[in-house]
Amino acid sequence: MSKANYSTELKEHILYEHAAGETTSALARKYKPSATAIRNWKRQAKLKASGAESGESKNQQLRQLKRLNEQLKQENSFLKKAAA
Repeated sequence: MSKANYSTELKEHILYEHAAGETTSALARKYKPSATAIRNWKRQAKLKASGAESGESKNQQLRQLKRLNEQLKQENSFLKKAAA
């Protein structure tokens, strides 16, 4: 079974109707995406609204922090030697 592509506008409309009280299964029957797809869209919208970062950007942030930590350790070591 191939993955269907639904427009952003349709997804937003379906999520709007869901927020207005329409059930996931009723929306799935009405617009033809699976109920699972609608639940996934809802979860993605919730994550996006909460400002959750993608895993990739978190990994990038972690790498930057590790580099900064290493740099600070080196500077600290240098200052300890200079003060001695």
